[in-house]
Amino acid sequence: MKIIIISDIRSNSKSVIPYGLKLARSMESEVDVVHVVDPRIHHGKYSPLSDSRSFTPGHKLTPGEMIRRETDLVRIELDKLLSDERSRLNYPLKVNTFVEKNSIQAEIEKIAKKETSWLLVTSSEPDDHIFMSKKEIYSTLKDTGAAGIIVPPEAKFREYKKIIHPVDFSSNELDNYADLRFFFTVFQPVVNAVAVANGYKYLSLETKSKAWQRMVGDVFLPSEVKSNVLKGEDFTKTLINYGQRNEYDLFMLFPQMKNLKKNLKKENVQKIVTETNLPMLYYCKKK
Repeated sequence: MKIIIISDIRSNSKSVIPYGLKLARSMESEVDVVHVVDPRIHHGKYSPLSDSRSFTPGHKLTPGEMIRRETDLVRIELDKLLSDERSRLNYPLKVNTFVEKNSIQAEIEKIAKKETSWLLVTSSEPDDHIFMSKKEIYSTLKDTGAAGIIVPPEAKFREYKKIIHPVDFSSNELDNYADLRFFFTVFQPVVNAVAVANGYKYLSLETKSKAWQRMVGDVFLPSEVKSNVLKGEDFTKTLINYGQRNEYDLFMLFPQMKNLKKNLKKENVQKIVTETNLPMLYYCKKK
């Protein structure tokens, strides 16, 4: 089992790396901290050095020089941050650092080919170096099929004992749950599967929820699964209010569920993460 932390060392927000290290300690996992230097983003620019006598600007760095300089700087900053954080953990955590010339999607796809059991950790805030937008974060996870914990910058790590999981009680997602068995085995959470409906749809989902709970119960072992139908007209707002009231530790979301797609647009997912300040386990199994 391995935790892959996507470096946000260049971000203006609080780094996700300490959170990822604490998660790895809790799961007793090895850690890879991955930083990519994307050649498409780093173009040649002027060096800060200049000829003081002639007052001419420094020479323009080539793309290759830019990438080498950025790579060296990132390694130094990551080594310092990781040294400080590992001493705070007071735990013999094995941490590997990789600074690669690549795009983030290509790097994750490369990781997926060599790792059999892994969980990715990334900030919910783009750093404008690796991720350029919030939408890109979710798109990358979805396109690569990686199971990722998306963490708001201010979220503090706590073990995942209570999980809220939006479902529709009609999609059979047993493969998704089976893929995450390692996660349920470690934390043994109570998973509250919830749907949102009103009127006659509420009654219909209430009936479906009981059958669904019986169907998936064994897949979640040793965790416990519960089902619940929330009354509400606004899917996102209802979920946010419910999550805030009940002090959950984590949202778990499978965005490919057919009957939830219209409610699980990326902007709605972003809103849930932002307003609840909860990390989200986001998994879209690659077909």
